[in-house]
Amino acid sequence: MPKRKFREQWLQEENFRGWLRKVDGDDYSAFCNVCKSTLVTEVSTLKRHSSSRRHTEGLARQTAAPAAQPPPRDGDDDSVTLAKIREWYTAQVSAAQRQHWLGVYLDKQIWQHCFHLT
Repeated sequence: MPKRKFREQWLQEENFRGWLRKVDGDDYSAFCNVCKSTLVTEVSTLKRHSSSRRHTEGLARQTAAPAAQPPPRDGDDDSVTLAKIREWYTAQVSAAQRQHWLGVYLDKQIWQHCFHLT
């Protein structure tokens, strides 16, 4: 069976976004960031892997809600900066959740409410 080279367009597909990456130096392999396993670069293999029990359970563990902590607020002596908000966000949200939320549109009012911005 002929091998298929890794295609960059797979990284944009809904089924593969956030967990699939190319293996450096090997055009015929892909890597699952969730399962930490190397896969053959055939679409049927990748789709089968994405629906496997090991992968779906691993993804569920990664996207489980972290222990919530309140976002930073303006204090008397310390102002909220974008860096502080980014630090809080990174600590609270897993990589898989951040990847998912990149495509989600939140309007200005929600952000103002969440981060107490004016």
